Amino acid sequence: MSKGTKARTVLCAAALVGGWVSGHLVLAAAPATAPVTQPDTQPAGPEVVKLTLHPSATTQPALQYKLLPDLFDQMPGNAAPLYAVAGDLLPTAPPSGPQGDFERIDDPGALPLDQLAHDKETASILKKCAQGLQYVDLAARREDVDWGPGFQQFGFDQDHSSLRRMWVYGVILSLRGRYQLARGDLPAALHTMQTSFSMARQINQGRPLYDAMAGKGIAAGALYYLVQEWVGLDHSPNLYWALSDLPHPFLDYKNVPRVQQGMLYSQFPALREAAEGKELPAEQWRQVIRELIRIDEVDMQFKPPPNDLDKRLNDIVTRAVPKAREYLLATKMLEARVQAMPPEQAVGIYFFHEYQVASDEVWKAWELPYLQSIELLHQADDRARQGEKDNPFLAVVAYTWTAKREAGWTDRYIALLRTVEALRNHLARHGQLPERLDQISDVPLPLDPFTDKPFSYRTDGHLGTLEALAPPGRWPGSGWRIEMTVAE
Repeated sequence: MSKGTKARTVLCAAALVGGWVSGHLVLAAAPATAPVTQPDTQPAGPEVVKLTLHPSATTQPALQYKLLPDLFDQMPGNAAPLYAVAGDLLPTAPPSGPQGDFERIDDPGALPLDQLAHDKETASILKKCAQGLQYVDLAARREDVDWGPGFQQFGFDQDHSSLRRMWVYGVILSLRGRYQLARGDLPAALHTMQTSFSMARQINQGRPLYDAMAGKGIAAGALYYLVQEWVGLDHSPNLYWALSDLPHPFLDYKNVPRVQQGMLYSQFPALREAAEGKELPAEQWRQVIRELIRIDEVDMQFKPPPNDLDKRLNDIVTRAVPKAREYLLATKMLEARVQAMPPEQAVGIYFFHEYQVASDEVWKAWELPYLQSIELLHQADDRARQGEKDNPFLAVVAYTWTAKREAGWTDRYIALLRTVEALRNHLARHGQLPERLDQISDVPLPLDPFTDKPFSYRTDGHLGTLEALAPPGRWPGSGWRIEMTVAE
């Protein structure tokens, strides 16, 4: 992966629920240009989560607790300006990330709850962020969100500073919620969960892929740091129906293909004409290819000199000319015309055709059910990544399969936590864990979205183990094993 690709995808990669480094979920405000790397020693198996399981029957009324703001808690208006005000009030300065006494938000789960309740550093952070958090709470309860000018106006060069600020607030919300849980203030913690989940969905609306993935990261933090901590508390109300009440899929990625494809044409309006069959001149193709190379190479700290861009452009064009002319001849274009065509023009037409094919291959299976779509998306994405070093157009569609996978992982973790709550309900009603999940009859048993089957489960009476393993061929550490010890 080139430096530019890393820079463009860091927000996605660091916000993934499977994005674990040294055993911690990475949700902190990493620099926008930070390299994305796997840990030196990758775990051989799934990440292990340990929970103490306290009996807790489902609530009456069933939806006494909700993880999204209720309709009567919402106010008319646009959430985006409120988020903008909150961003201006953020004491730290993204994209540099937490500094000084803000190091605590590097890992909201660093302290056990019994220590967090009296941690002065956490109290100081939350006090400094209190005014901004008030605006975030208000924004999350607005009926609408209109992000205003974005990719349509600015293409790949749009400003992501506001997104990074919201991402930091997502981490701070996880810290605030854990602090509230540590102090036994469950109503306040529930309010924080609602803010987090609502903000995640608002970010996701009508945004490019990397914005949508940041929303996914905020949802992951709420699930891992807040809902999961709640579930492990003694005397905590059962959230089975609250989790069941969340939208499914939780994050709506339906607009992602349209937005992603639209970004290229917003950046290069002439490509709309090329897509309709108009023949662009060689210089125009040269400008488009050069700009795509710049986008792929440039991050926020490094700008290659123009002569470096021109050298790479010339090298790419020189390598691609034979294939480009072979493609044009295959389209029944006269050989004399092909040979007379300037290299940049021939290569531009060929590269754009490759992009159109690759883009359709990546997105054609998007709306299929997860199990049907993910492998097709992964295969198409592999082909795009293999070709992106030779065709800069393909960098636009490379790595997009992660959105479908990560959307599935969000729903998967919700289903896992629903299953844990089903087990707590069974424990409360029957006095012991079931030997098998199919013995749970008081509530519908969630299925694993990756398999359409119940999760793997086993028990010895006092220890229950729930597993959601990584799909075949994927990094083992991207799966989960929840080890549940029944409280004495």
